[in-house]
Amino acid sequence: MAKKTTTNKRIPRTTVCTFCLDDFTQDKIWWVDMIMHRSDPNCTARYAVPSCEKCKDHKDNSWMIVGIHEEPKQPKVKKTKIKE
Repeated sequence: MAKKTTTNKRIPRTTVCTFCLDDFTQDKIWWVDMIMHRSDPNCTARYAVPSCEKCKDHKDNSWMIVGIHEEPKQPKVKKTKIKE
């Protein structure tokens, strides 16, 4: 039998862009608001979808995107402790 190897490295969480269907890490993904029922002009209900920066600014997607729900989160910087 092959030996099972394990690593302690964490795999970064990825999210798929709604428009281009590519994988992106959490620090590169935007959450944008879209209108729920686009055919109804009186509908004001919104929902949030993940989008990459390229697709968020693309002219073909701009008519669907109503606003920015959440900007990308920057990774946390770990503090190092000094042992005395």
